[in-house]
Amino acid sequence: METRPHQPVTLLPSEKALQVWGAMVILLTGGIIYLLSRPTTLILFRVPHLLGWSNTIERLRESMSISLPEWVVFNLPDALWAGAYIMTIDSVTQKSSTQVRLVSASIVPTIGVVSEFLQAFSLLPGTFDPLDLLSYATPYIIYILITLRRVQSMTAINKNIA
Repeated sequence: METRPHQPVTLLPSEKALQVWGAMVILLTGGIIYLLSRPTTLILFRVPHLLGWSNTIERLRESMSISLPEWVVFNLPDALWAGAYIMTIDSVTQKSSTQVRLVSASIVPTIGVVSEFLQAFSLLPGTFDPLDLLSYATPYIIYILITLRRVQSMTAINKNIA
């Protein structure tokens, strides 16, 4: 009879699971800000309407007594959504090369930046907002810096081992 080596049981979630859960929380936060603060004429509001949540959302919107700063209402959700996408991509590409990870993580931020420029030239509906550019680009820039730091750390570890 073959015996297996004892595997320690851990209750701590993996880094990948933490990233995915963190991304979901960030995505949800951006969605809540959007649903509770943005005009209901936006396309996103069709989804809660189809799910039968319009009355609930309307009651929540009416009960809000705080006024959020404009950048929180109009720009922060974009940054949160881009960040959530980047975290998710990072978690599913952990075994890929740095180049694949960076390119994959750039897709949504790039679409956001391009869409803002298309709005600036009236080639896409919407209002150009330079803060939206910053909102899409900042999470990706932070990701690049974190990724470069990881590469430097791994290079230093590999030099010490050799």
